[in-house]
Amino acid sequence: MMIRTLNNLSRIILLTVFILPFLVISFTNNTTAKPGKECESPFSSIIVDNIWVNGCEYEVEICFMCAYIHPFGAIQVLAFTKKDPECPYGADDTYIANEIDKIVTSYSFIKTFICVNNEIAPCENQQNIIEYTVIKNLCWVKQKFMGNIWFKVCPENDNTCDEVWRYCWDATANPPQAIKILQSYSGSVGKCPTGPVKDPENEFEETECFTIPNSTLCNPSE
Repeated sequence: MMIRTLNNLSRIILLTVFILPFLVISFTNNTTAKPGKECESPFSSIIVDNIWVNGCEYEVEICFMCAYIHPFGAIQVLAFTKKDPECPYGADDTYIANEIDKIVTSYSFIKTFICVNNEIAPCENQQNIIEYTVIKNLCWVKQKFMGNIWFKVCPENDNTCDEVWRYCWDATANPPQAIKILQSYSGSVGKCPTGPVKDPENEFEETECFTIPNSTLCNPSE
């Protein structure tokens, strides 16, 4: 088990401006056939279309729990796929996983599409704090499902890296910007072989479990 907590003197502050100018989101019905595992209570789930990474469109399955319903919120990407397997614009697994996480954990996405009642306070305000635990998978498998290659949580190893982020308004920016500040992270180092792995060729075929390098703070690239 590895636990890292960032104090006020040594905290690594990662600021992300949540502006998604070209992002168009649509939702599919939760009964749609999908390869990912089911969200467990008290989480809810959505399948999000039209998330664009490096010129290709991705479909993403998300579990979430809103911060205004529970003391703290949580978000986890359970599965994702490139909708058009023939999309010619390539990117490595690390880049794709990180870009999807960046989009679905942005305040703009949370506020607009999944937890519309979340309101964040100025960063200097120590009350009304909104925090989300971003649950990142340490091991994945690829599965060919209805002609698409899906990345989904490894069924034999569902260990995660849990990153806790605080969301607030940076009033020093002009104009003020919504940012997220890393508070802590914890989890086990992934014990799966490091990817990439070849895509499965046959319908419903799965690969061995593998780790996407440098996709969480718990498994930086070697």
